[in-house]
Amino acid sequence: MLSVGPCGMLQSGMNRALMRVAMNIEELVIEKLRGLAPDQKKEVLDFVEFLQEKKAPKQPLQSLHGLWADLGVEISEKDIAEARREMWGTFPRETF
Repeated sequence: MLSVGPCGMLQSGMNRALMRVAMNIEELVIEKLRGLAPDQKKEVLDFVEFLQEKKAPKQPLQSLHGLWADLGVEISEKDIAEARREMWGTFPRETF
């Protein structure tokens, strides 16, 4: 069975039932929240914010080249090889 819900959108009986369940969950959470100490309420808030962040779309990572592209830095394979030789040059080579 379909009906018109808020904002003129069509809703099925199943959607209305899910909305009622969601509202009941909200009411239960609020009821239980009222019985908590202030520090516990803060923990609940922190957890809700964590869940929201987890659900939020993540921004793609930028490559290192993209990070320094506007700085005019050019690093060649030769530069990398030289840095490796410098870093590993004094590393002990004994076998264990």
